[in-house]
Amino acid sequence: MKTIVAHNVFLTRSGIAMKAFRLIDESIHRYPGKRRHFWKYTLFQFFFRKKLKLKGKYFVIHNHWCPGYYHWITEALPRLLSVHTMLEDRILVLPISFQEKLGASLAPLYQGEIFWIPESKNLLVDDLLIPENPFSGRYEPSLMKALRELYMGYLNLQLVPSKRIYISRKKAARRRVENEVAVEHMLHQYGFEIVCFEDRTFWEQVQLMCEAQLLISIHGAGLSNVLFLSENSHVIELQHHPAPGMQKDVLYQDLCEIMNVQYRAMFCDSSGNDNTLATGDIFVDIPELENLVIEKSKKINL
Repeated sequence: MKTIVAHNVFLTRSGIAMKAFRLIDESIHRYPGKRRHFWKYTLFQFFFRKKLKLKGKYFVIHNHWCPGYYHWITEALPRLLSVHTMLEDRILVLPISFQEKLGASLAPLYQGEIFWIPESKNLLVDDLLIPENPFSGRYEPSLMKALRELYMGYLNLQLVPSKRIYISRKKAARRRVENEVAVEHMLHQYGFEIVCFEDRTFWEQVQLMCEAQLLISIHGAGLSNVLFLSENSHVIELQHHPAPGMQKDVLYQDLCEIMNVQYRAMFCDSSGNDNTLATGDIFVDIPELENLVIEKSKKINL
């Protein structure tokens, strides 16, 4: 992962760096269709939002999409790990809005000083270290596996994974399971614990994953936590049937393969008029899911 040091840099609070009105590639998702959007956004922030000047040495790990848990876990934390030996005299910059939700996740990697960027403020930074921002969904296997070892080691759990966990999105505003009650009723019969990650701290989520042998969830950010599953544990992801002409989403399948986690997708019908992966609800075929649970249980008990 490439790392650069830039001087006299404008940095948006969302992590986009610009110098001489040119975006610094290492700070953005370099998709051709997004670059113009990022540039226009950054120019607006430069001309119409207040700027704070920071003297000294700093570094950035978050990106424009990092308020999302998936992007934080699979993009920001690997960036931090890639530069953790280069930070002796540097200060991390993060938006103040990250402090409560994501701050605790830094502990195994970084316990140094943090400058919390105030709301509606951007930065002018004298000296900024920028580890390269990865393309979303493209994982560096060595970094991802090293992260798992670090976080499992930080908890220092001496256990054999045995729990069966279902991550529910019933408290979410979108992308829910319409027949959630029936799904939970069936899963209870097979010893599943029903979990809403909204009710758990970051470290409670990590511990649950370390303890899990079989994990089921609808497609969503909670599945980012497969990073913390032990090797040879099992995942069933509930997804929409791909729309005509579209391929299935493989974000979590690819992550599971890297982490040596046994993955299986179950495709479900849309519920209502919204059949998009990002926002639409699904209806789960209970007998089909039950058969998958039985199949996975046999593999686990071999």
